[in-house]
Amino acid sequence: MTAAPSGGRVAWLMKERGANNLWVAAAPDYKGRRLTSITEDDGQEIGEVTWTADGKSIVYVRGGDLETNGDNPNPELAGLFLYLNTNKTGVTLNLDSLTGREIFKKLISDADILG
Repeated sequence: MTAAPSGGRVAWLMKERGANNLWVAAAPDYKGRRLTSITEDDGQEIGEVTWTADGKSIVYVRGGDLETNGDNPNPELAGLFLYLNTNKTGVTLNLDSLTGREIFKKLISDADILG
């Protein structure tokens, strides 16, 4: 579980029938709300869950080998990935470049939740 730096929000990972999903809750009632919609274990881990400084957005990593920094699966070849991500918008940024970091900062400044 990770708490937002402000705003009384928390996020956690919960495994349901083998599928790992990201959940969030906010004060005052802290009623959990599932943020991701993974329905079965597809071998893609979720990790590095981090709140933005204002506590309004979450950034996380899905895929790859988060425990050993080993493999990088090709999600474009996975039917389940395509099924779960159809009609969703995604972007890949090179955070090692100045342009990539600038675009990332702009995206998270306007986002409620980034995932």
